[in-house]
Amino acid sequence: MLDDGPVRLRMGSSSRDFADEVEIEARSSVHRWRPLRRDTETAFVLQNPHARSVVGTFLAEKVGVGQAVADELLEQCAKSSVNVFTTLANRFRLVLNEGKITALIEEATRREGQAITSSREG
Repeated sequence: MLDDGPVRLRMGSSSRDFADEVEIEARSSVHRWRPLRRDTETAFVLQNPHARSVVGTFLAEKVGVGQAVADELLEQCAKSSVNVFTTLANRFRLVLNEGKITALIEEATRREGQAITSSREG
């Protein structure tokens, strides 16, 4: 996978004889982070800014804290070996129904899609 940014392509009869070169701008269409799914562990949620924001906002609302505190609470769960939703339920005694889990996943997915589209257009 190429990172976004300039890439120089060189063409020629050998690696010592370049007849031409061109610079292009690479745009990745691949997720940079593991997407939020039912089985995504908290450590991977923390690496994905879209999932982190969605889950952090949900946690902040449910436990009645600010976004920064919710983010710190998520960081404390980073070593959990079960999925983020089970971690939240166990650690904070939250009840997460199927509809809410689906809505959180869909929102994180929507934001990721918007970010990819924006990077292609920009």
